[in-house]
Amino acid sequence: AFGMHENCNITCAQNEALKLLEGILTVSAKGSGGGEGKSYEQQCDAIAEGILAKVPEIFELDVVEANFPTMYEESMNTVVKQEALRYNTLLN
Repeated sequence: AFGMHENCNITCAQNEALKLLEGILTVSAKGSGGGEGKSYEQQCDAIAEGILAKVPEIFELDVVEANFPTMYEESMNTVVKQEALRYNTLLN
C-alpha cells in the first residue's frame, strides 16, 4: 500500500501471497472429486512449479552494463543495475 514503511510493504506482500496460495489449495482440494487424487504435497509442488515456470531467468549483468552504462546524465542506469543485482541475488 502507498506510503507504508518498506518492511510493512514486504510483510503485506508476503501475507497476500500466502492467502492466495491457501485459497488456491482450498479450492483445488474441494474439486469435483473426479480426478487425479493428488495429495496435498503434490498439489503444492504443482503450484510451485507453475509459479517457478513464470519467473524470468537471472539477468546477465554484462548485458545490463552494456545496455545501461553508468553515467552522470543517466542516473537511473545505476538503479537498474542495482535492481538487476538484487533480483539475481534473490533467485540464487
